Amino acid sequence: MKTKYDSTCCYCKAFVPARTGSCWNYAKTKRWYVACDNCTQAKREERKANKDIRIEFPSKGATYNNPVYGVYQYDVYPHGTVNYGKPRRTWLNEFPSKEEALNEYPNAVVIDGSCFHGVCEAE
Repeated sequence: MKTKYDSTCCYCKAFVPARTGSCWNYAKTKRWYVACDNCTQAKREERKANKDIRIEFPSKGATYNNPVYGVYQYDVYPHGTVNYGKPRRTWLNEFPSKEEALNEYPNAVVIDGSCFHGVCEAE
């Protein structure tokens, strides 16, 4: 969302004119935060770079155990959710071979086994 009023960036303290930058609020604090365009872009790039993506074999979950290479993203549940702060594992894709998975997700870590329930154990 674009800013409605002139403000100051909460990251670099630069002046942010109205109708530029980004703004957001948190329900608990009832406070609005503002970021300039440069800081907004830098934070987006930082979030992309800090993704924990793993390729696991076999692809295993609570209701499935498939002999394919599953790709999962690991992070924590966001603010405002029932499971806020707890570890989260999100299925992204699956592939028949490790090479295909690495072609699609070159920065992923390959795990021989599954990290279902937060414990990485090779089978």
